[in-house]
Amino acid sequence: MPYATAGGVSRADKSGDPDWIEIDDGQYAQALSGMQSGKIVSIEDGFDLVDPPAPEEPPAPEPEPRMTLSSREYLMRFTNAEYAAVRSSDSIDLHRAYDSLIAAQFVDLTDPDVGMGLDLMIGAGIIDAARKAELLQPEPVA
Repeated sequence: MPYATAGGVSRADKSGDPDWIEIDDGQYAQALSGMQSGKIVSIEDGFDLVDPPAPEEPPAPEPEPRMTLSSREYLMRFTNAEYAAVRSSDSIDLHRAYDSLIAAQFVDLTDPDVGMGLDLMIGAGIIDAARKAELLQPEPVA
């Protein structure tokens, strides 16, 4: 006598196994044919052939924060007071760092030169280390 379980059938004696139910030869043949065409054996409410569950869509990946900004986007992070302090500074190195930001097509927040420019601002007393960390934060993705 054939037997069926969730996902399969067998001609082996499964009479002592509660996960298997007895089926007739017609159901056994139907199960073999159905499984070849992609159906799944179900015994939840008695013998049946069902379509397999639809594959789960993988979760959408979390967008990565932007580490590269346009020069304008980056310069807009600075306050008017910070801007004025840089412009009124006598430090040629600070002016060169600022001019490099203006001339750049983009600012990579991981670029060591960006950090060095901010270190010059710390040295000039324009910002502190906490403000530097804030200015190097990635842009959240909307």
